[in-house]
Amino acid sequence: MDGRTRIESLKDAHNRMGWLSTLTKWWHQERAQRFFIWSGISFVTNFLLCVLFVEVFLFRKDLAFASSVVIVFFINFAASRYYIFNDSSTAIGTQFLGFLVGSIGFRLAEYIVFYWLVNRLELNYQVVFVGVTGVSMVSKQLFYRLSVFKR
Repeated sequence: MDGRTRIESLKDAHNRMGWLSTLTKWWHQERAQRFFIWSGISFVTNFLLCVLFVEVFLFRKDLAFASSVVIVFFINFAASRYYIFNDSSTAIGTQFLGFLVGSIGFRLAEYIVFYWLVNRLELNYQVVFVGVTGVSMVSKQLFYRLSVFKR
């Protein structure tokens, strides 16, 4: 087989399998889109709860942050399982444990950074909230997709 024939053969094979590649890219893109859309909803909910707890219920800022994180955790697990990654075929206990361990790790890191920036450097808690949760959001999408919701 000469070089030109081999190249044409590879192009033909690619064209026949192109639909599979396109479908795979679309699926991953859709999942990422759902994650970031839900992350926006989750972020707003988390932020508003934190502000509500500080401004209305007069919680300490660090406790308001922790409280809002816990509430949104349970909502996010359900959204991840049934909407974002659409993986209800894996045992719920297995997923919940992976989600819990991942969330604890991410949230602990978020809390430590938030606490340090707000209480030690005395930065605005609202600005810190946006920065800390924004960076964490992108990292979590990759972690959950590769480790917890593998379907």
